[in-house]
Amino acid sequence: MATSGSMAPMSLAGTMVVHNAEMLSFEVFSQIVAYDAGWKGIAAQMGCSSSIIDVRKGFYPVGNPEMALLNAAAQELAQYYRCPSRIAGA
Repeated sequence: MATSGSMAPMSLAGTMVVHNAEMLSFEVFSQIVAYDAGWKGIAAQMGCSSSIIDVRKGFYPVGNPEMALLNAAAQELAQYYRCPSRIAGA
C-alpha cells in the first residue's frame, strides 16, 4: 500500500507507479510460489487503500480527495490487467 509522502513519492503519479510495481511483483511472486508448490497457478486480486500522509502531524488521513483519486486509478489499473480487485471506497 503505497502512501504518498512516506513510502512513495509525494506526487500522485509517482505513488501510482510504486503501487503498480508492488502489485505486479506480488502477482509474479505468488505465481512462483504456487508453481513451486505444484499448482498450475493461483488467483490473486489487486488491492488498494492508498492515501497521502500528513507530513506535519505524521498521520494517515482517510477520506480525502487524494485517496479517492489514487483508488480510482488503482481500479483502472486492475481493469487494464483484467485482474479482480478490492479497492477502498472512502
